[in-house]
Amino acid sequence: MESKLATQKERRNAKRFDVSLLGNSVTSTGRISEIEVTNISSSGLQFDIDQVEMLTLVPNDHQTNRLSPVGIEVNIELPLTLIKGNQVAPIRISCGIVYVRRKTLELCSVGCRFENFIDNASDRLTDYISSIS
Repeated sequence: MESKLATQKERRNAKRFDVSLLGNSVTSTGRISEIEVTNISSSGLQFDIDQVEMLTLVPNDHQTNRLSPVGIEVNIELPLTLIKGNQVAPIRISCGIVYVRRKTLELCSVGCRFENFIDNASDRLTDYISSIS
């Protein structure tokens, strides 16, 4: 019998790259949580977050539009060796949460699609992905 994971389809059109990048997520209420981005593509990312942060990240309230993902801002620290010029600030991207999976008792994985790039985040992300591909 084939496992569910083996039959799971890739939803992103863009190729994913495994990474280990530190950053944070910021909710619409301003709550900041430390995260680790574990994979990234030109259309989305996945990060790990402590289980205790999940209720503030994805509140258990009634959304009027259930098809619209919960919005967050994700800030990602790039490795210093890949930073061009004076662009030391984190990449800032508005994202929509598309899935949450429990990874361990203390850790969850959160998948996001990119909604809006803040400042020149799109160019910097493209440069980063080019450097690791």
